[in-house]
Amino acid sequence: MDTFDPHEPWDPPRWYVDMYDPEYDGEEVIYPIYGPANLLSENELKHCRALYAAEATLVDKWIGFLLEKTEDLGLLDESMIIFTSDHGFYLGEHGLIGKSIIRPLATGYCPLYEEVAHIPLLIYHPEIKGGWYCDALVQPQDITATILDVLGAKSPILMQGRSLLPLMRGENVDWREFAVTSPPIIHGPVAGQRITVTTKEWSLIYAGQFNDALKDNPGRKANFERLEELAGKIQNELYDLRRDPRQENNLFNEERDVAEEIHAKLVDFLSKIGTEERYLKYWRKI
Repeated sequence: MDTFDPHEPWDPPRWYVDMYDPEYDGEEVIYPIYGPANLLSENELKHCRALYAAEATLVDKWIGFLLEKTEDLGLLDESMIIFTSDHGFYLGEHGLIGKSIIRPLATGYCPLYEEVAHIPLLIYHPEIKGGWYCDALVQPQDITATILDVLGAKSPILMQGRSLLPLMRGENVDWREFAVTSPPIIHGPVAGQRITVTTKEWSLIYAGQFNDALKDNPGRKANFERLEELAGKIQNELYDLRRDPRQENNLFNEERDVAEEIHAKLVDFLSKIGTEERYLKYWRKI
């Protein structure tokens, strides 16, 4: 089942909004322009957060009704329930709103910080004890593999996802050391594409060899420069998630050895899954 909310337009019933910002008396920004958040006043941005919270509360309420009906019908004992999302949304964090940049003369990608890349994942299985948290690095492709495993079907040989059932059972399994989150990289880093590599301790936001890519694609240079004018310099970033979970202190220069180690793992990963050199060539150096 898909719920379009909390996607824009943010237009939930008024009583949900009043739970979070009842005194607001300005324009309702229900579909903000993606990009730098500085087009909005602090009051408008605060209300955007209230609208988003209202949308999330709406979804929470109606998912609750669905689960209640599932239980009333006696289906919980024979159902697995997976609750997740496709991405998050910037609401002023890192000076951004939305999940990309869409402006006149400038269209491109934002860095994939935790607010967008780290999505919720809740799983209920009637035969597995719940009520606990697993800190393994899992990704959306693992959901497909998990469903196939539950159904007793084999995963396609090219699928990179892995069944989550062993983790859900609390088994000690050899698991991935990092997660890769990225827009398509086949055109090179010519529009702000950055690959985020996340370990349990670090987040590397890797900008690629964009100077080389722009030399090979000169028609994209004006758009790239406009993106930097709007949202700041496109560069490599490294964050210590243990001490800096909001990703505010870029340690790329101070911890260059850590960044290089993570980058080497990324290149090895992309090579092993068969990424063609014409796509990989702009991502080999850091």
